[in-house]
Amino acid sequence: MSLQENIEKLSDSVKEGSQQCRYWMVRTNAGAYFDLFVKNDYVALSRNDIPYNLLYEAKQQYHDKTNVIIKKVKEVIKKSSTIDKSGYDERSLSLAISQVYKFVYEVQKNDIVIIPSEKSDEICIGVFTEDNLADSQQTNENFVYTRKVRWIKLLKKRFFDPFFYKLFTSHHAICDVSPYQEYIERCIRSQFVINDESHYVIALTSEKIKARHLFKFGDLMLELFEDYIKSESLNFDINSIDASINLNSPGRIDFKSNVKIGALLMLFIPAILTGCTNAEGHQDNAEIYNSIFNFRNTHSDRINELDSLINSLQVKKIEDSFNIVNNDK
Repeated sequence: MSLQENIEKLSDSVKEGSQQCRYWMVRTNAGAYFDLFVKNDYVALSRNDIPYNLLYEAKQQYHDKTNVIIKKVKEVIKKSSTIDKSGYDERSLSLAISQVYKFVYEVQKNDIVIIPSEKSDEICIGVFTEDNLADSQQTNENFVYTRKVRWIKLLKKRFFDPFFYKLFTSHHAICDVSPYQEYIERCIRSQFVINDESHYVIALTSEKIKARHLFKFGDLMLELFEDYIKSESLNFDINSIDASINLNSPGRIDFKSNVKIGALLMLFIPAILTGCTNAEGHQDNAEIYNSIFNFRNTHSDRINELDSLINSLQVKKIEDSFNIVNNDK
């Protein structure tokens, strides 16, 4: 199998292995529950006044007719003499039921969740670990609606992507923030695929980013990648790669391209920056690793220049995980 064919096979594997999920933000009562949720690995809705049994019965009867389910539950609550609905008007009651419905039936295992602290000074990002509600006796009996979460990232405001501030304009107890998935993923992964577009993110930790060093770094990285493609006579167009740059200090460079060339870029960048071109247990890509290793050895001058720029920008240490390209979970 030729190198080109190996890379084509790799890109197919990356595309198949890319996981599609939804992204949610769950409020924490102005930060009051933030530490509680983070410490105990769950999130919850403060909607105990919406009876679960009503929602369950309506769901069993009307299945996926969401609007009908919400309407029927609302009608029962309004007619009930035992359910306290004094805090709701017509619109807010519908909204509350809708939020509970999302939390119970739309959130799925492996979906991403974000919770903000008081004044959104911090956010914590996690992954839902189960398809169903958690047993509140094992999480917190003060909440009827809880879900288990594995937390993966705690971010302070100074590290937010600027687009994150748009997330906080919604004050719903739970809302779907999937339109911001690219910006969320940048904060938790260096490699990811969204809608057949691959991303490789390099985090810069320098407090003062020098513009000349930043642009030289990106230009030199792509120049090396282009030379590698030419040296191996590969059928890829370097011009299909875009770069999105967040110039905050610290900041990020996001190299974006189609999966076909992006899968190779996902191997090339960490290999060039770290010199690691082999991931134990993943020998399927050994030929690609070896070709990058040989290229790196013959371009030591530019690699040294790249190292100097890395030190100036204080590029975050790049692990040799090759997680996406090797379909690691």
